[in-house]
Amino acid sequence: MSAWGIGVDARRPEARADKTLKDFFGHLTAWIPGDVLGFYAAALAAISTDKGLSDATLLWIWIAAGLGLTPLLVVAGAWKQGNDWPAKLGWKALVAVVAFGVWSLVLPSSGWSALFDGLRDNPGIAATITAGGGLMLTAFTMIIGLSPRD
Repeated sequence: MSAWGIGVDARRPEARADKTLKDFFGHLTAWIPGDVLGFYAAALAAISTDKGLSDATLLWIWIAAGLGLTPLLVVAGAWKQGNDWPAKLGWKALVAVVAFGVWSLVLPSSGWSALFDGLRDNPGIAATITAGGGLMLTAFTMIIGLSPRD
């Protein structure tokens, strides 16, 4: 799903997702803000050819842009659907931001490695943190009854 789609689906009560354990992995992938991650991956590719600012500075600028763009797209997607703000929209925007942080970690040269040397030297650690973070975020949202489609 996309950050925009999380906001749009927040306006459609009929689009509620199944909240049982059998739908856990569908729920996991639904929280991935694919539109923002695509934008971020393209920015990473552009950075690799740019020699203006230092790589670490550019990476942090793009991480900040992704973290800022994610909640804006969630809210814009909900706003586009009408005037009544759906319940839990703030929670959805927050979870989408955390999801961006978790899923962007796994991208090569993601910028997080500029802050944490262990991530740069051991990509397996980033993959493990991403997998664990994604599973914990999904479990949290299921426990509190929050779905990107609510």
